[in-house]
Amino acid sequence: MVNVTKNVHRDYFAHKMTRNRTLSNILGKDPRPVAKKITRKRAKVQCHCDKCKGKSVDPRTKERHELANRANREILSQQEEVHEDIDIDEMSHLSLTEQFEVLMQDVERSVDTEENQNIMDDNTYDDTTFDFLPRERISRYTKLSANFDVNDFDQSESEQSTDNSHDSDDSANNEQSEIFEDYSCPPLEQFQDANVSHSTHNDRFLWILLWIMNFRKRFNIPETATESLIKFMKLVLTEIGGEDFDDFPKSIYLARNMLGLKDQFQTFVPCPKCHKLYEKHEVENYCQGVTPAVMKCRHVEFPNSSRHRLQLCQAPLSQQAKSLDGSITNRPELIYPFSGIKNQLTTMFRRPGFESSLRHWANRSNFDNILTDIYDGKVWKTFKDDDSTIFFRGEVADSHLGLMLNLDWFQPYDGTMHSTGAIYAAICNLPRDIRFRRENLLLLGLLPGPNEVSLHKINHYLAPIVNELQSL
Repeated sequence: MVNVTKNVHRDYFAHKMTRNRTLSNILGKDPRPVAKKITRKRAKVQCHCDKCKGKSVDPRTKERHELANRANREILSQQEEVHEDIDIDEMSHLSLTEQFEVLMQDVERSVDTEENQNIMDDNTYDDTTFDFLPRERISRYTKLSANFDVNDFDQSESEQSTDNSHDSDDSANNEQSEIFEDYSCPPLEQFQDANVSHSTHNDRFLWILLWIMNFRKRFNIPETATESLIKFMKLVLTEIGGEDFDDFPKSIYLARNMLGLKDQFQTFVPCPKCHKLYEKHEVENYCQGVTPAVMKCRHVEFPNSSRHRLQLCQAPLSQQAKSLDGSITNRPELIYPFSGIKNQLTTMFRRPGFESSLRHWANRSNFDNILTDIYDGKVWKTFKDDDSTIFFRGEVADSHLGLMLNLDWFQPYDGTMHSTGAIYAAICNLPRDIRFRRENLLLLGLLPGPNEVSLHKINHYLAPIVNELQSL
C-alpha cells in the first residue's frame, strides 16, 4: 500500500514538472472548448422625433428621445406664459415714444393716399379719419425706434439740453477757448567771438595744435585718441626743445582754450514729463530760503481742460548730490544743448568759396516739366516775402537761404535702450553734392531721450529755433 502511494505521488509530480510543448499552449490558446456568448437582438421601432424622423432605432433610444422632447415642450410652454405676461404688461404701460411711433406710421400712410388732405388740426388726431392697423408686438429685447421729423422736436430737444446742462459739471466750459499750451522758452544768449591772445603763447607750436585738430576732424578721431596724440607730441617736443615747449598743452581741453575753440551751445533743462524748457542756472541755484531745494515744473499741459487747467506738472527737474566738501548741489535730470543758427552761419560765411556755392542755383540751367532738384519745385519758385515779392531770387541768392529741418534718432550707447535725437538743418541753396556734408550742416539741438518725444511735445524743443528764425 505504501509503495502504491509513493508511485502515485511520483507520477503526479513528474507530470506537474513536465513542460507542455503543444501547439495550443505555444499560441496561448486553450484547447478546451469554450461556450460562446449568446447575444439577443432587440427589435427596432420607429422614432418620429425631429432628429430621427421615422427611422428605426433601438426602443431605449426612442424612449430617451421622447423624454427629451417632453421636457422641451414643458420649457417652451413656460416661456410662452412668461412672454404673454410681459406683453400684456408692456401693452398696458406704453411709453410716449411707442405711442408716437404708432401715430406717425398712420400719418405717413395717410399722406401717401391723400396728399392734399390736411391731417392735423390743432395738434390733435381724429381716430375716425385714419385706419389703424394692428400694432406688431415688439419683443422685449428689441431696440425701439421711431421715425419722425427732427424739425418738429427742435424746441423740445433744446429744452432738454438746457435741463441737462445744469446737471453737468463741465457744461460751463464746453465752448472752445483761445488759450493754447505755452511752448515759450527762456531767452537766448548771444555768443561773441572769442578773442585769442597770442602774447602769452608761443606761436611756434600753435600750428601743431591746428594740424592735430584738423587731423581729428578729417578722419573722425575720438577725443580719447586725440588727447593721447597731444600728450605724445608734448613728450616729443619737450625732449627735443626742452623748456621752450613747456607751455604746450597736455590735454585736449587746454588745447581748445589755447586756440579759442569753445562751443557755443546754450544749455536748457527740460522737464522729464512734459518737456518744458527752463534755464540751467535757475534749476541749479534754486533755493527755498537759504537751503538748496529741488525745483519742480510749473507748466500747465492742458490749459483748455476744465479738470486739468489748474493742475501743474510738478515733476522734479533735478536731483540733489552731496559734494566732497559737504555742500549740496542740484544736478539737472536732463539737459538740452542748443546752438544758434546765426552764430553757425557767421562761421560758415567766413570760409572761402561758401558764398559762391550759395549762388550756384541761380546760374543753373532750367528744364521745363523736369524736376531735378528743389529749385524746380513750385514752393521754391512761388514762395513770397513779407512785401509780396518772390523770396528766392538770383540777386539775393547768397543771403535769402532756405533751411530744411530734420530730426533723426539714434542709439549713442551699446547694450542699453537709449534714444537721442539730433535736430539739424541743411542749407538748400548749396549744391546737392555738398549740401549734406557735415561741415555744411547746422546742428541746432540734441534731444536728451531716453525715449523718443511725442509729436506735440517736440514743440518745446523747436521753440528756440522758431524764435531765432523770426529774429533773422
